[in-house]
Amino acid sequence: MFPTPLPLNPFPESKLHTAHQRCLALEAAASDASQHFLSPVLCARLLGHLLRLAPIGNGQGHVQHEITLAVDDVKLMDLARFYLRHFICACKSQHLRCLGLVESSSGRARAPSAPPPSPSLEGTHQYPMAITAQGALDHRSARAAAGRRDNNCYMLTGKKNSQDGGFAIVETAYIIPEASVREEGWEQFDSAGVWTILSMFVDINILKELAGKLIHRPENIMSMEVTCRHYFDELSLWLKPVEGLPQTYHVCEARQGLKQYLGIPELVTFSTSN
Repeated sequence: MFPTPLPLNPFPESKLHTAHQRCLALEAAASDASQHFLSPVLCARLLGHLLRLAPIGNGQGHVQHEITLAVDDVKLMDLARFYLRHFICACKSQHLRCLGLVESSSGRARAPSAPPPSPSLEGTHQYPMAITAQGALDHRSARAAAGRRDNNCYMLTGKKNSQDGGFAIVETAYIIPEASVREEGWEQFDSAGVWTILSMFVDINILKELAGKLIHRPENIMSMEVTCRHYFDELSLWLKPVEGLPQTYHVCEARQGLKQYLGIPELVTFSTSN
C-alpha cells in the first residue's frame, strides 16, 4: 500500500506553503507507474504528509527547513529516504508509540494516573495526571507501578482491564521503547540518526530525560488496550498536540473510521489533579 495522495496545500503563503508545493510538484511529475518502494511518488507523499502532520513549531519547522535546503528533486528524494530509514522504519520495527511525551508547565514530562473520570460534555476525555515515585527503575517494577497508577485502565477511553471487572485487555506499553537505549536497539537504523529525529519532534531533552535506566520512568509508560496498542504500533493511530490547549491532543487516524470503531474520542486531555 502506498501513501495517500497529498491534499491541496493546507498552508497560507509562507515557507511551509513553499515546502509543501515542492512535494506536490515532485508528486505531480512522477509517473503512476513508478509507484515502487522509494519511488518519487512515495518520497513526495512521505515528505508532504510529514510536513503536514509534524508537531507545529519545532518539528514542522525542521522538516520545512530540510525540504528548503534540498537543491533539486534528487536531494529531496534522498531526504525522504533518510526519514523513511531513520524514522518510519525504525519506529515500526521497534513498535514505537508515536504518542508524544506529555509535558507539565515546568517542562518535565508527566504521565496520567487513574482512575479516569467520566467524559466531559464537550467530548473531551480528561484524566488526572501525577508524577509517581520512580522507585526501582527496571522493566518489571516500572510496568507494575504504571499499571497501579492507571488503575489498569486504558488511558484514552477509561476502559477497565478484564482482570479488574472490566471488559478490555489492558497492558502497559513504553512510549519510547526500552530497546532504544541499548547499543543493539536501533543498530540497523543508526540509533544516533533515530534519536536525532525524535529530538526534533519534542520540546524536552529526551536524551537526558530517558538516558539509561530512566527509560523505565513512569512518565514513559502508559496503559494501553491491546487492540489499540497494535494500531499505535502500526502508526495507524497517533496523538498530536492541540495548539494553545496545554496537555490536550488530537487523536489522529490513518484510516477513516478507526477511532469510531475503537471507541476513541477525537480529543484527549491529560490534566493535573491539583
